[in-house]
Amino acid sequence: MPRGDQIIIRRALRRPLRYQQQRNPRYSVRPPLDPLTYEYWDAELGIVTVGGAVDTWTGQKLGIVLTAPSAPARPAYVTDSNFNNGPVVQCATAGSKCVANTAVTAIPSTSRPYSISCVRLSSTPPGATWAIFGLGVVAVADPHYVLYRNAGSALAWAFSGGSLSATLVADTAVHTIEAWNDGTNANCRDNGTLFQTPNISALGNNCTSIGVGRAASTNTHFSDSRHVFHMLCTAKPSESYIASLRAWLTARKGAP
Repeated sequence: MPRGDQIIIRRALRRPLRYQQQRNPRYSVRPPLDPLTYEYWDAELGIVTVGGAVDTWTGQKLGIVLTAPSAPARPAYVTDSNFNNGPVVQCATAGSKCVANTAVTAIPSTSRPYSISCVRLSSTPPGATWAIFGLGVVAVADPHYVLYRNAGSALAWAFSGGSLSATLVADTAVHTIEAWNDGTNANCRDNGTLFQTPNISALGNNCTSIGVGRAASTNTHFSDSRHVFHMLCTAKPSESYIASLRAWLTARKGAP
């Protein structure tokens, strides 16, 4: 083989290594996990593409597969400088591009799950309901549902027995969004700022569906959104664990 061809091959093989070094090699590609972690999805892992678009996104603990509802509805798989030049799953309202799973092992109605998402919007919603991440029951309800909604499209969390709206107008910046019910309050924390409203409800249904870039219970409420990480826990972990996870998200993903 000519020497010039050898050089080209060697360079091609080294590109993934240089890419990883840009992502801060002091932090593993894998996040720290807690015993309460149910499942997580990372845009660097478990992605199967068809023609450059995401067909499936597999969770890294239980292997729960999120699938595009059809070939035309596959989200794009692109890089984003806002996330340390890392890959993102780009959902979209045009073409109803999203991923979901409607046959997940049930999370029981007595649970008070916790979710943390690292995302950003690609554009600001026109006063419509745009889903980010949801847990629900097909054709019934979304009792754990992070979304943007209403005039001004404020960040919100809908949950069993009510909803909580943060006084934050939608933007295209990177957000780390947490949501949980602690038995006293419904809580939504956006980039470290906590919003609360009194509520004691656990899940109102056994939840068997998960949606990213759409509602969990129905194939609706699509969003122009870019996703790098979602984690679902069966209950809220300790604040010390959450701090370690957020430090990883900052170093690895560029989260605030």
